[in-house]
Amino acid sequence: MLSLGIPRPVVQDLTVKVIEGLFFKRSEKRLRSARMIVSDSSESDGEPISVFDQTDSEIETANITDGDDFAVERRASKIDDAVQTTRHPAAPKSGKHGTVRMSSAWLKDSRYEWLEMVADGDTITGLFCSLCKKHSKLPRNGSATWVNVPCRSVRKDKVDKHINSSMHVAAIAAQRDLLVSTADGGIRQSMRDAVSLQTRAVRGCMELLYWLVEREIPHTQNYSSLLALAEDLGCGYFKALKVGRNAKYTSPEIVAEFLDIIASTIKETVIKSVSECESFALMCDESTDVGVLKQLVTYVRVCSKGECKTHLLSIADLRDGKAETIVDKLKDVLASCDLSFENLSSFGSDGASVMVGARSGVAARLREINPGVINVHCVAHRLALATAQAGNQVLYLKKVKDWLAALWKYFHYSPVRAASLVEVQRVMELDEIKVVKAADTRWLSHHASVTALLRILPAVLRVLHDDGARDATACGLHRQMSTYSFVAALHLLNNALSAVSRLSKAFQSTTVDLSLIQPLVQSAQARIQQLKDKTQQEFEEEVNEVIRKVEARPAAAEVADDSDLSDHSGTDESENMYTPEIQVAAGEQDRFDATRLQFLQGVLDNTAQRFPAIEVIDAFSLLQPESWRDNADEKLGVICRHYESSPLQLDVDAVKEDWQQFVNFAASHTPLQNAKTLQDVAKIVLQREAVRELFPLVAILFSRAVAFPVSTADCERAFSAMNRIKTDLRNSLKTTTLEKLMLISLEGPGRTHFDFAAACDRWAKLKNRRVFSS
Repeated sequence: MLSLGIPRPVVQDLTVKVIEGLFFKRSEKRLRSARMIVSDSSESDGEPISVFDQTDSEIETANITDGDDFAVERRASKIDDAVQTTRHPAAPKSGKHGTVRMSSAWLKDSRYEWLEMVADGDTITGLFCSLCKKHSKLPRNGSATWVNVPCRSVRKDKVDKHINSSMHVAAIAAQRDLLVSTADGGIRQSMRDAVSLQTRAVRGCMELLYWLVEREIPHTQNYSSLLALAEDLGCGYFKALKVGRNAKYTSPEIVAEFLDIIASTIKETVIKSVSECESFALMCDESTDVGVLKQLVTYVRVCSKGECKTHLLSIADLRDGKAETIVDKLKDVLASCDLSFENLSSFGSDGASVMVGARSGVAARLREINPGVINVHCVAHRLALATAQAGNQVLYLKKVKDWLAALWKYFHYSPVRAASLVEVQRVMELDEIKVVKAADTRWLSHHASVTALLRILPAVLRVLHDDGARDATACGLHRQMSTYSFVAALHLLNNALSAVSRLSKAFQSTTVDLSLIQPLVQSAQARIQQLKDKTQQEFEEEVNEVIRKVEARPAAAEVADDSDLSDHSGTDESENMYTPEIQVAAGEQDRFDATRLQFLQGVLDNTAQRFPAIEVIDAFSLLQPESWRDNADEKLGVICRHYESSPLQLDVDAVKEDWQQFVNFAASHTPLQNAKTLQDVAKIVLQREAVRELFPLVAILFSRAVAFPVSTADCERAFSAMNRIKTDLRNSLKTTTLEKLMLISLEGPGRTHFDFAAACDRWAKLKNRRVFSS
């Protein structure tokens, strides 16, 4: 504005007057209408005035005086009528097929003055939109129809469809803005463009930051360079941020404000969704980050209209791992989120003694606050513990576990050995895969290790054989792994852990609920029982088949005399080609069969022990569709007694009456009859307001049963995200910043779905911003 030669104080004074509406002294509606100015000469033929029939020269010569309020009002009113008529024409009379063919007589209709017709003689062959052509407005699909290419469907319904299209509406807005810019010297439009440009720049900064954090890329080091790259690539609106030497809006303080606004918006959404539910469940777990700080991750699980949802609520540092400290931290977390312990329905954990201790564990302390809290031990952790305990009870399988760990170290810490393994795999025509690490704390991770090793065992034995002459570790591993017992152990673990791992993955799903636990456990137990019921002869035949594959000579594998893989230079090809030989000692097959039976029986026993029937949780199984016809009085009594000292306080007789009416209703309700799982029923009961109001007590039971924290796998996923974000290079990240980054990464919607406009408004209101006042 200063480039016009007008002193800045004068411009500011005019700006204030414009904003206050002193130029026209009319309502906001008339002020908007007055922006569209047309010449009186367009009324000469008695036709309605259109805002679209002016040329650029006419627009430039249009003038309005400050005192001619009546003329402004009169002209603006006619313009509004024309715009309204153009955007909302009268409905055409329908013909035989609901359409009306067009004719040149339409050119006389003021509603369609923007039409340009293409004629071939007396026949109209196409239509253009003069407005869309003038302002180069194209549809979202990129088509040039109506602008560069005529619309060949010369029908009235097609014209009406174009009138309501986004491209035509945008063209109308562009024409209106053009008239506004000429009505008062462009002051208003310049102000609006400037503010819009600055807002777009701030929003763009937030989007860049969101993109970085969403992908868990270090934002403090990359934000400024990414912003500079975007500006270099043509995003010129970022220049609006540079309003002074010091105000460039790229400082760490500004980035921290952006991060806080975005994370706060996401967390408020989470808290709002939890507050709208009748109850919620908590899940928490503790771990140590790379900065050697003990962290407590807290998740909340709710049933929202029948949909089970799990959200990250908080991550906080702990001074120690005592139950009292954890409970105090949970109190602080719920208080900061304005959530009450009275609505806490259940508590899930990994089963550590500090969490589930009967006297002073976290669950026991929570029941002192709310006696209705139900303690749930994560089923995935229980399954892993059952498998690990069964494996550790068998001496030979413990040795196998140690050999697998040693084998991984042998190749992982030596690039030369790893390269030799890859080369042998190529020569022997095997899959080029690496030896997989088996985590010592997770027995189920051995399944991936065993599966990979079975596929490349011939190549592994070849490398160990070649290195055995000069490396004691390779010699020892080769001697142990080229035996019948080792191959049989790999085959046994591959079959047994396959069934258990499949069950573990099912338990780690966010959609698993109470009704699926026992069926899934029973299916895994049935598979283990099938493996155990195999005779020794059947099992030996399977192992012998594996041995034949290991000892098979590759069809096209030949090693040259000068091969780097051979230590026997100067000998012929048959001597260079090593073929694995699996040794079978006397009585070894009988001894391993006893090992097999001991391990499988241990898995069955420990699984049954780790999944006992908990009375109150077992009572909730009544809600499963297949249990509706059972005698419900006893289980409903168990549930009501559990809540008799809690804030819920269910009346036994009222619950029984409500349940009986619900069962009778379900017998004649087709959707409920077709429901197969607990979640299917919960969606019908909780999503349909009429059903929820008919059976309010039953609705409470369903909402609590679906929200049971069956698995705490979400907490483990949070720790994985924490380790990805807080690395050795970022070990000084504060816990508050870490929580914000994890909220965006784990809970944030996609960048295109986040409301950056609202976030930008919140940031602008924190304090006066030079970017918006310059």
